[in-house]
Amino acid sequence: EEAFLLTAKKDNRVFFLIPWYGQTLVGTTDTDFNGPPEEAVPTEDDIAYLLGEANRVLDGIHWEAKDVRGAFAGLRSLRHQPGQPSAVTREWSLEAPERGLLVPVGGKLTTARVDAARIVARVWPMAGKSTPLPPSPTLARPLVWNPVEGSSSPRADFAAWAGRTAGELELLGVDPQTALFCTTRYGGSIGPLRQAVSARPDLARRIHPDLPFCRGEILHGVEQEMAFSLEDVLRRRIPLAILRPIGHEILKDAASLVGGALNWDEQKTNTEIQTFTRQNLQPQWLNG
Repeated sequence: EEAFLLTAKKDNRVFFLIPWYGQTLVGTTDTDFNGPPEEAVPTEDDIAYLLGEANRVLDGIHWEAKDVRGAFAGLRSLRHQPGQPSAVTREWSLEAPERGLLVPVGGKLTTARVDAARIVARVWPMAGKSTPLPPSPTLARPLVWNPVEGSSSPRADFAAWAGRTAGELELLGVDPQTALFCTTRYGGSIGPLRQAVSARPDLARRIHPDLPFCRGEILHGVEQEMAFSLEDVLRRRIPLAILRPIGHEILKDAASLVGGALNWDEQKTNTEIQTFTRQNLQPQWLNG
């Protein structure tokens, strides 16, 4: 139940070991990449680096590549500087390489809302607005998934809220482990999921018997999180494809839920299943 922040002996970079849906998430690496974004994948060197460092610090653990359930990689734009990617600054800036084109460089998820406010301030006069820009509410607005506003003891209050909310999901038929993960995963935005499961008890069932995700989360991904493909739902909204191989029957069931919400016809549904299967045939840690 604890995450670890560690230092790699090879290059003194930090890396993480994080509990993740009953598994352990290990990361991260920085690797230069040149090519189409959809072809960015974890490399064999990335995998070996993380496994080697994890084995070094964990007594009794001897992980090999065959033990990896899945992996993922993403791209981030960094300032062009000489040296290794890990040495390049992560400081955020907004560049204008051409008239009318703004490109964010660097930054982190933790600064995303402040960065967004800065972008709006820059775009406002570019869009021909003559009135002053209204103050951004982002500093005073709680994160959307924060269910306990203005709490003097946020940790204790969140624990109490999570216990009540998970209990409510269990009464609707969601198993205890999945109910707990749903509660901590969605936080204050869990209302639509709870309503969907209440209206349709079949959505309380797990998508995959070994993983703590319920069928209602498939619809939640489409209706609340703007997913528009099977890949969006089963890999990017719910990390099912990273954690386990997905059988055809599970794919058909998921596709029927997604297709029903997005008004797919039979041909579109079959195409989505075929595309997902083709993209996930190779070893899971080689999938982007």
